[in-house]
Amino acid sequence: MSTASPDRAKRANDSDVTLVEELCRRVTALSRAVRMPTSDRRKNRQLDELAEATLLLAGAPALTFGEVAAKLIVLCGRLREDLHPEIRGELIDYLLAESAMEDCRILSGDRE
Repeated sequence: MSTASPDRAKRANDSDVTLVEELCRRVTALSRAVRMPTSDRRKNRQLDELAEATLLLAGAPALTFGEVAAKLIVLCGRLREDLHPEIRGELIDYLLAESAMEDCRILSGDRE
């Protein structure tokens, strides 16, 4: 359940980037960064930042289908990272998230 106010969600800062967009970019960048070789101290800091950004994203209200889809892209990526296809429940959860993302794409009119 989103906990951020709709007014706060409209602008993450003074730019035209919304809170959800900014947080999705941050989570994506940190997800890539944690896969790169680095010191244990830096890796732990990156993992903490990734967890914090992901929690903030979970609490940020989406204002459009595109923002819901962006959140689902992050969710699908996280599910895919730890997916064990032989575990039926994990596979079903992943497929459900991918299906919801596709539904958002269709409902938003992006038919590509």
